[in-house]
Amino acid sequence: MSKIVSVQHISQQIKDLLILHDCVIIPNFGAFVGNQLSASMHPVTHLILAPSKKLLFNKNITQDDGLLISKLMNNFGLLYQEAKQAIADYVAFAQMKLDNGEAFQIEEVGEIKPDAEQNWVFKQVEDFNFSVHAYGLSAVHIQPVIRAAKTPEKEVSNIKPLYPEKEVSQIYGRRNSVSYLKYIIAPAIAASVFAVLQIFSPSITNNDFAEFGLVGNSKDQKIENIADIKKINIYKTRKSTMQQSTANFMLETAKFYPVAASFASLENANKHIEELKEMGFNSLIIDRTPIGLYRVGYGEFTSFTSANRELEAIRKSINTEAWLLVK
Repeated sequence: MSKIVSVQHISQQIKDLLILHDCVIIPNFGAFVGNQLSASMHPVTHLILAPSKKLLFNKNITQDDGLLISKLMNNFGLLYQEAKQAIADYVAFAQMKLDNGEAFQIEEVGEIKPDAEQNWVFKQVEDFNFSVHAYGLSAVHIQPVIRAAKTPEKEVSNIKPLYPEKEVSQIYGRRNSVSYLKYIIAPAIAASVFAVLQIFSPSITNNDFAEFGLVGNSKDQKIENIADIKKINIYKTRKSTMQQSTANFMLETAKFYPVAASFASLENANKHIEELKEMGFNSLIIDRTPIGLYRVGYGEFTSFTSANRELEAIRKSINTEAWLLVK
């Protein structure tokens, strides 16, 4: 290598040129070609990645275009022949390492190493974005927007008033003090009857709760920790109506956990949590089962709709065995 410019100095100049240019040639060695990638979003983790530049190495492009030599001349005050010699020493050093089966490291750019067939394979660094349009931007995690279905507007013109204007005065005129009592007594009677029914009626069962689809399509699937869910008594003769009301209430007060796996070892459970967090999930240990297994979830949700949507995406993409735990 030249006494003036080191291997690290030239590697730094290559990195600076790759930020501004889509093709940087190292004479008599090869060229780095940049491929611009648009911003993208992960379909499961909803992680938005900034625009980036993917680097490819082509050992067949070796003709000197003067770009790297000019960079060395301007930054280090070298003459043309000195800059050319510094690059030649740099290439000789890289060629020697590759011929010996070793990887040649270009700091903050990547590494080139020979494979089993002596072909050169380039691996780009993952923690640096070479796109000048997105320089310094990091990935962003978002929550998907759930749009409510639009309901058709009713035709107001066809709606007739309940009482014509000429009858309103007659209706109010017929009211007396006795008729007003029904607005006071009727709600009190209804509340008393409902309270009595709640005291003497049975609680909702696990099978009743499963009928509302909180744990998938199978009614026979076991619901664990059902005792943790707040129960509301229902009256037998109005079971279907009250069950629906109870399920709606549970959906509003319960928490939902897409389950990834269960582990006998706490250490293995924590390792799996770290793997899921690297994928963008807010992973956690949900609880410990009665037989001592640590249950690991993809995250915690307060909305059944959001949890079920996330579960479906997880089943389609990474884990077909995932299931939903309600607590």
